[in-house]
Amino acid sequence: MYAMWSAPNTKSRTNGIEINLSTNNGATWLDTPHALGLQDADIHQPALAVDKNNALVLVYNFGVKDETFFQVSTDQGVTWSDQKAIPGLFAANPATGNDYFAVATDSAGKVHLIAVGRKSKDQTAPGVYHVVWDGTSWSKPQELYQQ
Repeated sequence: MYAMWSAPNTKSRTNGIEINLSTNNGATWLDTPHALGLQDADIHQPALAVDKNNALVLVYNFGVKDETFFQVSTDQGVTWSDQKAIPGLFAANPATGNDYFAVATDSAGKVHLIAVGRKSKDQTAPGVYHVVWDGTSWSKPQELYQQ
């Protein structure tokens, strides 16, 4: 079981996240949570899921960038992959703090992300989109709602 929250990162002096782990259904937790902070800007609207490979998948907006980003950890949050953009999914124009995410993992271990955002940098009004992480890559964004 994982718990995640926003927290200042002392190394990068930006707002990042901390993740804690319990291997006994919440009876005990790690003494020191794992921290992730990026050097350039704050992590906004972080969402965390566990995929079919038991990897952590972290989705977030970053500073005021257009893209929506993700990183993967295969060691329970100790280390993370490089930051990458989710192909074809962009934050609202630019990220405003209202680009919330919902995540769920289905019975096959696929991570489903519902995101407020855009399909391209040129799109002016945000919509609601669905993308799926299959353990190696993201699906093309499916539009659920557009003004």
